[in-house]
Amino acid sequence: MAAALGSKEKLMIGATSTVDIPLEFTGGGIKLQEQFVDTAGIRGTRSRTSERVRRGLRSVNGNFTMTPNAAELDSLLPWILGTAEVADSFTLGEGLISRYVSIDRETKVFVYDGCVVSSATFSASEGGPLTLSLSLLGIDETVNAAASQPAFTLNVSSGPFMMSDCVATVGGTGYQFQSFSLTIDNGVEAKYFNSEKPTRFNAIDRSVIWSLEFPYGDASAIYAPAIAGVACVATFTNAASTGLILTFTSAAVQTPRESPTDPGRSEITLPWNGVARRVGSTLELVVNNDSTA
Repeated sequence: MAAALGSKEKLMIGATSTVDIPLEFTGGGIKLQEQFVDTAGIRGTRSRTSERVRRGLRSVNGNFTMTPNAAELDSLLPWILGTAEVADSFTLGEGLISRYVSIDRETKVFVYDGCVVSSATFSASEGGPLTLSLSLLGIDETVNAAASQPAFTLNVSSGPFMMSDCVATVGGTGYQFQSFSLTIDNGVEAKYFNSEKPTRFNAIDRSVIWSLEFPYGDASAIYAPAIAGVACVATFTNAASTGLILTFTSAAVQTPRESPTDPGRSEITLPWNGVARRVGSTLELVVNNDSTA
């Protein structure tokens, strides 16, 4: 029997079990984990009795890393942020959007329902692409026959965004930077009640965390900003495909002081880590993604 190779896996997502959005990923996966409950009571012997074992809770969880292009982000951003696109703009929602996740593992196709994004991190560093790391929670697993997944055709209308595509501004001033990270943590709580599988996921909190590393000599002015916070914008303009622009905007990022470190003979850098918070009616994060080249 031939080996089932990870290189041949196919990832698709969709609003229904008839998934319709193929995605390329660079690592990770999703799986079901089940618990068996053994009461392990006192029974006059050290041997444990198989007949007293019952099925306990089961959970679906996973982590994927990917380098999505602008078209793929149109499908991923509503899932991450909780609202549908409005004229290239994606805002934060109070609820969660669930998706089906399908993995063709050659011998069988595994479908996971009710999957929500627990957290998502966009990151980039010198010379590399913009990477997205997704942490998922799901309800249950269905195992289907081989080749039952719909036709798989990746969107290759453009390549991913690159670190070199990005311009970052803090308080309206542009700065060069060494690394970029933006995390949206949806504060998801799984509730089982009287069920072996989750009955629902509650969004009980949310954190939007910015992390950049600046050359200290150029960016010393942004050390110890006012506690009210400062506007931060990261704009990726795809240099290889005119018109593809991805922008992350936060009106107030509050950054506690974190001193620059001493790297020996290398250039001193300034770590800049803060939490974006809502200001009045202005949400802590708005994402704009123009996917039309």
